[in-house]
Amino acid sequence: QKPDGSWSESSSRPGDVSMCQYAVLCLWAAQRVGCTVSPQALDRTATWHLNNRNPDGGWAYRPGTNEGTYPGASSRNTTMAVVSSLGVTRLLFYGPEKKKEEKPPEEKRFGVLEKAKEPDEAGLLAFPDFKPQNTRSGLTAGIERGLGFESANFNPVHVHQLFPIYLYYSAERGLSVSEIDKINGQDWFTTYGDGLLTMQNQEGAWNEPRTGDIIGTSFAVLYFMRSTKQIFDK
Repeated sequence: QKPDGSWSESSSRPGDVSMCQYAVLCLWAAQRVGCTVSPQALDRTATWHLNNRNPDGGWAYRPGTNEGTYPGASSRNTTMAVVSSLGVTRLLFYGPEKKKEEKPPEEKRFGVLEKAKEPDEAGLLAFPDFKPQNTRSGLTAGIERGLGFESANFNPVHVHQLFPIYLYYSAERGLSVSEIDKINGQDWFTTYGDGLLTMQNQEGAWNEPRTGDIIGTSFAVLYFMRSTKQIFDK
């Protein structure tokens, strides 16, 4: 992949946005435990995503090709995977969108107030000395376009030929790291969760037709645990 996000002629085939999501998650996990992570890799991946979205605001499985469940067309699964990747990248480069509110200084004796402490912005950044090519506003615009596609096609019970539960797994992460509280005016965790519960079978499992019950159930459990929110809150 070239620095501008395009693919070199020697590339055997372009990447897919689902595998990119896993790669971004891998880099995020490595960064959290103190590994040396290249911020350029995240920046170039975000560039590729932003340069390869569809006019409807969504993303195809392999942008620029006709490969995937919906050949060349945007899908909810792939779009929420990209929202997740862009959300993680924005968090690492620019910190959380909603800074924690500082408590007002307590009044001291003789009416003298204690000086308010300024928040340490650099302490919230994974790469404080790196200057990304992708701006905060550019990443935010990509996230918002993806969420617009999801809102336009929203249904709490997701219908997909191969990976119906994958959407919920991606949505929990993308919406958590993007600090989104509602979708279509509704609390997204409850709304998606109600739909997901209708898809559970009598044995307690969730089935992904392509990969089976174990992976589908794992995705559903990660959703209901709010696994990404737990990481984000820390």
